[in-house]
Amino acid sequence: VFIGSLPPNDAEFSAALHALDPATGERLWRTTTFAGNLRPPVIAETTAFVSAGETLYALDVTTGASRWELADFSDPVGKPVVAGEYVLVSAGATLTAVERATGTKAWTFTDAADEIFVPSVTGELVIAGDGETLYAIDRATGTTQWQLSMPQGAMNAPAVAANTVYVGGEQLLAVDLSTGEVLWSVPAFTTDTEG
Repeated sequence: VFIGSLPPNDAEFSAALHALDPATGERLWRTTTFAGNLRPPVIAETTAFVSAGETLYALDVTTGASRWELADFSDPVGKPVVAGEYVLVSAGATLTAVERATGTKAWTFTDAADEIFVPSVTGELVIAGDGETLYAIDRATGTTQWQLSMPQGAMNAPAVAANTVYVGGEQLLAVDLSTGEVLWSVPAFTTDTEG
C-alpha cells in the first residue's frame, strides 16, 4: 500500500511517499525527495512511477530506492499512466512517452492547444483530450491517428470500452476508436435532468 503525505505547515515543502505492509500497516519504507504536488503512484511490476511538481520518478517498490528521475518538463506533471514499455505523462499541453526501464523520453506529442487530461490507453492507441479536441495517438510513435474537434468543449478525460471512446462535457459522445467518427451524442445529464 502506498500513501503520500505533506510536511507540517512550518516545514519546507517536500512531500513523502510511504510504503505500508497491507497485512499489518507497518511502514516498510519512506522517501521524501519530492518537491511539489505528489500524484498517486502507478505500479508496474517492481516499479512505482510517481510524479511531483515538474518531475517524474521511478522507484523500486520493495525498497523505495530511486531507479531514475526525469526533471525535464516545463509544467507540472500529471498522474502517470503505464502503456506497455512506456509510462505516459501529461505536462501542460504536452503528452510524453518515457521508457519505463531507463527514463528516456521516447516521444512528445505537442499538438494540443490546452492542458491534456490523463490519457486512456487501449492496445496500440493512446486516447487523450485537451478540452477542445480528442486525439488518438499511436502508442509507439506519438503520431496522431485521428483527431476530433469537440463541438462544445469542456471535455473530461476519455474512457474506452469495446472499440468505443466515451467522452463527456456539455454532450456525452461515443466515438469509433478506429476512425474517430461520432457514433452518437446526447446532452450531458445534470442533477435536474429527468429520467
